[in-house]
Amino acid sequence: MLPINKILVPIDVSGVSLSDLSRKALSWASSFARECCAIVYLMAVVENIESMYDAYEEENILTERKARAFAPVNEILDEAEKQAKDMGIQCMIRVAEPGVPYQKIIELADNEKIDLIIMGTHGRTGISRLLAGSVTEEVIRHAPCPVLVCPTAHPDHRTK
Repeated sequence: MLPINKILVPIDVSGVSLSDLSRKALSWASSFARECCAIVYLMAVVENIESMYDAYEEENILTERKARAFAPVNEILDEAEKQAKDMGIQCMIRVAEPGVPYQKIIELADNEKIDLIIMGTHGRTGISRLLAGSVTEEVIRHAPCPVLVCPTAHPDHRTK
């Protein structure tokens, strides 16, 4: 097996608290991190905080808007960090950035020489997948390292 020294766990920040997807990914990451003595990177990406009018705004207004956008993200990252510590992950690096999620995930994985990305997927299909897109799918296609995907199947899918 190739050495796993750095694990990236993208944290889903679409809700108001740590999602089940992120919890599941953290659980897998904790197992790998303990087994491999790896560093875990917790990453959150905030989408759409800039607008075309930003060029006309004063710097203090832009700074305040960015701080408001990152406040709930930092709370979710705090929750993820606490859960990761409770699971036994000792070495963590937190990253919160604005941008397009899959692009920022791939950029960090490439720049930091990440060995493994562990992330969840909503398991959307059909129209909802077409409309919402799939960050996980884009990461799988473009990642410079292996990607472990933790699906969250709906209860009715498990019995079929």
